[in-house]
Amino acid sequence: MITDKVKIKAKLSISDTDFDAVIDSLISGAIAFVERYISMPLDGDATVERVDLFDEPPIYPRVRPSEIVSLREWDGEKYVTVDSSRYRLLSDGSIDYDFSPGLDRVELRYKGAEQPEDLRELIERIVIRQFRKMEHEGESSTAYDTSTTAWADVLDDFDRRVLDNYRVWI
Repeated sequence: MITDKVKIKAKLSISDTDFDAVIDSLISGAIAFVERYISMPLDGDATVERVDLFDEPPIYPRVRPSEIVSLREWDGEKYVTVDSSRYRLLSDGSIDYDFSPGLDRVELRYKGAEQPEDLRELIERIVIRQFRKMEHEGESSTAYDTSTTAWADVLDDFDRRVLDNYRVWI
């Protein structure tokens, strides 16, 4: 996981367990919001090999790749390995490779990247911001599942710029 309650509690100077459930829920909500905003999951374990299939360009893997293991294209009978000189990993996490559309036409095998530090910091920042807002409003002792958070309202302009750096515009 990109962050956890231990890190958040340390930044909030909380040592007891009274707010653990609230903090866990805020973390889950913030991560889900960021994943929806950037259109990419935040589970970038760099040791796990992943496989994604693509019907047409552009190629946007489910997780930002750290390493491309192979890229193969369906030739009508089998997947054929594409020479690595014909594609490249771009800074936005997409793969630059042009191919003709077709069902499951391209198979990408890759390893996911560790999450960028600025995204971890952003998630921690908005969780802390929302926790303090709830605390200020006297809501910190209520169950989180009885309240809602509009995460877009928690973001400031700097936060939006950080997220826009990772957003997949499809």
